[in-house]
Amino acid sequence: LPPIAAASSANVGIKYHLLTNNNELLPTPFVGPMSPMELHDHSLYELALTLTKVGAPLIAMGELWLRLFAFYICPLCLLWMIYRDYSKRMLCGNQKKTSTPDTKANKSNAKATKSAAHDVDNSCNNKDMFISIVGLASSAVLFTDSLYVYEFGRLFGFSLWCVTTVLAIRLALSLRTNASDNVMTRTKNKNSSIRMPNKNVMFQSAILVCISTTVVVYLQSKGHVGNPHSNAILHQMPHPGIDLPTIEPGLYYSKSNPLVSSIASNLKESAYTYDVQHGATPYLVSGDQRTGIPFIVNSVEDQQYMRVYVTNPSDSEHLALDIAFPFDGFNYGGKRKLIHDSANPVYLVLHGLNGGSHEEYVKDLVQRRRAEGSTVVVMIARGMMDTTMSGWNVFHGARTGDADIAARALKRGLTSLAE
Repeated sequence: LPPIAAASSANVGIKYHLLTNNNELLPTPFVGPMSPMELHDHSLYELALTLTKVGAPLIAMGELWLRLFAFYICPLCLLWMIYRDYSKRMLCGNQKKTSTPDTKANKSNAKATKSAAHDVDNSCNNKDMFISIVGLASSAVLFTDSLYVYEFGRLFGFSLWCVTTVLAIRLALSLRTNASDNVMTRTKNKNSSIRMPNKNVMFQSAILVCISTTVVVYLQSKGHVGNPHSNAILHQMPHPGIDLPTIEPGLYYSKSNPLVSSIASNLKESAYTYDVQHGATPYLVSGDQRTGIPFIVNSVEDQQYMRVYVTNPSDSEHLALDIAFPFDGFNYGGKRKLIHDSANPVYLVLHGLNGGSHEEYVKDLVQRRRAEGSTVVVMIARGMMDTTMSGWNVFHGARTGDADIAARALKRGLTSLAE
């Protein structure tokens, strides 16, 4: 197989070389911790282009972590916002009480109360802003994310979002602006002065963006009727939305497809059922949490991989594949022989945006399937695990061409690689 270059089977941490279709050696990959400016010619245009390309994956990563813990973050933020709102109301009430009689003692108490309120505002404004934004974003996830809607319905997330939105707006309207603060704040240095937005304005703008985004996502998640005249295939198909109260747990597949039907007929119910009655952790309330959190708090021993590379002819990018072969069960002088049994299933693992063959949930699957005698192949997504790239076609969850190329190459060459 000319497009495949085999690497050492000892350890995936070794430096590897790539081979072209002409068996020409490519330079050793040099990718590691570096600033964005080191990726191009140090121009602002190239920096902006780089940030534009990596911006979407970074936002997706942030949303993933927020979605994972939103169920716990939102109530905590909401309790803090209620506490802060109540504290400010109490301070305002004390100011009104101490401002009635015009005596020296009352003036002194009023001044002290006003000073305390001002100190509380100034010392906690940044913290309150951050907690309000995080709480508002977390409640929006509970309101619009499909897994949370399936688990709790719309009313649960909508109630939290409404309360959080009201408290965030109240905080934005109550923030005090010093006499020296304008809409823009001037920052001076040796050579120039830059006018930067006031933090209160930025906070209010962030709230507006969060609310607007939530409304748009909610309207999109309600579904739409298909447009048969559209050029886009996805727009031609109707979308039922994520509010599906009639859907029942189970295995859904195309019964008209004989291959899919034969696979489904061999699956036991316990293989695709995961709830509290079947051993699911009760305080992990969504599929994301039940998938991710167990592997955050538990570790799996490192697996032995053989790394090979295949080339996608559409853009000539090299794709790394980490292959874990099972052992034959015999000990040859302290060494165990790798085998590939074509009678057992072969698993092609697509780890997603935030992973690689070193992730705990991937290693857990590899370890369990190897023990059953199966070969497991982890396709490293473009640019992940410090793999090099020659162009701008970075990771994209909807790109199926890489998986197709990898599956075709593995179908031809697994046995020879094991030998």
